[in-house]
Amino acid sequence: MFDRVLELNFSKRLISNAVKFDASVKEYKTNPFSEVKDGMVLCEIGVGIGVNLKYFPSDITYFGLEPNSLFHDLINREKKRVGLKNAEIFKSEAENIPLDDNSVDFVVSTFTFCSVKNQGKVFNEISRVLKPEGRLLFFEHIVSDSYLLRAVQYIMRPFSKILASNCDPTQDLLTIISKNGFKIIKIRYLNFKKSFFLNPNILGVAIKARTFLEQKQWRSLLGASLNLYCQLQTIN
Repeated sequence: MFDRVLELNFSKRLISNAVKFDASVKEYKTNPFSEVKDGMVLCEIGVGIGVNLKYFPSDITYFGLEPNSLFHDLINREKKRVGLKNAEIFKSEAENIPLDDNSVDFVVSTFTFCSVKNQGKVFNEISRVLKPEGRLLFFEHIVSDSYLLRAVQYIMRPFSKILASNCDPTQDLLTIISKNGFKIIKIRYLNFKKSFFLNPNILGVAIKARTFLEQKQWRSLLGASLNLYCQLQTIN
């Protein structure tokens, strides 16, 4: 009963704050989100109330995961407002993505990794559903390098986990991403005054580490081939 009260309270606060916060970070989201093109398949984990839907082209295939059923009416309303033509919302957590292997071009997570229960399983699921060339686009807060702010984050951690749906402000997400089979190819650090102890924030893109290595090997092979070709042309 107490957990339900906390969930309702958190949901009400999230609804009231999400739109305002999204408006303040719109300029940062627009460019990386523009990598999603018409015809692509996208899976968003932790949809919330659907503030990200307006950034995506209308002709994508969209799958959204949101375990909090209180948000589903708002998501469906926003889905219709922005004109997403092919979108489906699942009452599911990120540990169990109800999609086929190698079926998704983009997985999107904004302020979700901090509250998942089993990060290893989440990244396994993301890796499973992403196509070999697929990308993970993330916007998250992480533990601070500042000793003072980090101390505050650890002090606030038990309260945040109870009052903010398991949100952990002390996670080292960059290390977690790398340890779970992904290679970060783009990263931007951001600090927001109103976020207080939920700083810094990171906006980035990652691909499967295997894909990165394969691409690197192909580039090396291509470079060696071109070099050999140039040498042969010089001899001839």
